Amino acid sequence: MTVSNQPERTPSATASPAAGLTVELRPADRAALALYREDSAASCFMPAQSPEWVSAWARHSVHETLIVRLSDSEGHLLSLPLELAAQGRFRVARFIGENNTIMGKIAN
Repeated sequence: MTVSNQPERTPSATASPAAGLTVELRPADRAALALYREDSAASCFMPAQSPEWVSAWARHSVHETLIVRLSDSEGHLLSLPLELAAQGRFRVARFIGENNTIMGKIAN
């Protein structure tokens, strides 16, 4: 396991505690995947799914792939690739690669 010190986040002059968190939910199209790639490159640690893996999954999955991006007034905090799948009468956003018809359990 690799452990690294996280950089200290210092509030910017324009940061407002009232601004709160922002959640963006995007289909995994070219623009969203490019942003996921940029976020991964700029992060302090590598995401569980590389941008290449997520892109390949989005191209071949039978389910709609989404990129969820969490940020605050200081910038990007987290990006999470998910997919929408039917579960009974509901559509559920779940981690990609989990119990899927294409890759099964070997994806994770």
